[in-house]
Amino acid sequence: MKRTLIIAGLLVLILTVSVAGTLTPAIMANAQEDDQTDESRDDERGQEDDSSDSEDDGASDDEEDDDRGASADRRNDQSTDSERDREHDRDQSESKTKIAVEDDGLEIELKIQGLDLEDGTYSALLSCTNPAVNLNLEDAFKVEGGKGELESDIELDAGTYSDCKLQLEQTDMTLNIGSFTIVGEEDDQDRERREDRDREIVENHDAREIHDRHTSAQPASPGEYEPGARYMLSATGLADNSTSTANASVNATLGVWKSVRSLVLFDVLGGNVTIGDKAYTIQIGYAIYSDNGDVLRMRALATDDATGDIVKLSLRGNADETAELPKDSGENIALAFEGNSGMFRNEVNGWELTMEGYVEAA
Repeated sequence: MKRTLIIAGLLVLILTVSVAGTLTPAIMANAQEDDQTDESRDDERGQEDDSSDSEDDGASDDEEDDDRGASADRRNDQSTDSERDREHDRDQSESKTKIAVEDDGLEIELKIQGLDLEDGTYSALLSCTNPAVNLNLEDAFKVEGGKGELESDIELDAGTYSDCKLQLEQTDMTLNIGSFTIVGEEDDQDRERREDRDREIVENHDAREIHDRHTSAQPASPGEYEPGARYMLSATGLADNSTSTANASVNATLGVWKSVRSLVLFDVLGGNVTIGDKAYTIQIGYAIYSDNGDVLRMRALATDDATGDIVKLSLRGNADETAELPKDSGENIALAFEGNSGMFRNEVNGWELTMEGYVEAA
């Protein structure tokens, strides 16, 4: 259905670290995190304790005492093992990777906990068997305090790639990406179908109605950012379409519809884009702020005010690593929107954008 604009064009692979040091993919349909609660783990631990408490009522007093001691030892051992399991689960939950496969390449975001590496930057090698690919991502993997992070945009030619891996320098960890297909440039028929789909979305869906539906949905948002909270995005700079350069500005209203531990999800409620003397009205879209990557991604559909054509707006703004998305009204976070950002380029209708701006809590 066309209501799935929020995940259109985004294939996300969530990967976890296995015991052997290999990252194994599992396909997900959206960008939300899978957070197992401490309560559920406590329930499981409680069930284990209950089962270990059952004793043989027909035993003698001495045997019962011995059994109680043995049972207590078992419970202590189980409790210790359970605590270790919980620590392991937390490390697993915090060591996840997302891979976006789009028309012109891959976007990889990797986070690993518990590394025995000195603080610094390390390279990574992307390789594929067919066609043969060997790309060195120099200094792409950053390690600090045992936590490693990698965020890289990799442009690839159109085609199907198989047996692809990402090897992290000075570790025994390999990211098994597997096979994927890069579509490349659209043909005329595909372009027409996409344009028809985009127009149908704009004509048949209202951004604020979608936002109201999101904010009233269950389960409730478990994160720190309240559903319904408003933010204003503002950025100015230059636009380049390879033949000319013009002044550019983007203003948009964002509404939080859910937040989890490290992500804030927004509906784009409206706004405008100006490129020189051209004006566009933002109709509908979504945005995601990643606390792990300190980055805001936004995609929206806009109307050309002069022609009525539907165009796509794509933004990626990087924040300072020490910054935090504000919660109080009037506070803001500065963002840099650089022209070529890989999968999430800063562009609209063929214009590549280079801007500075901010997101402010309304």
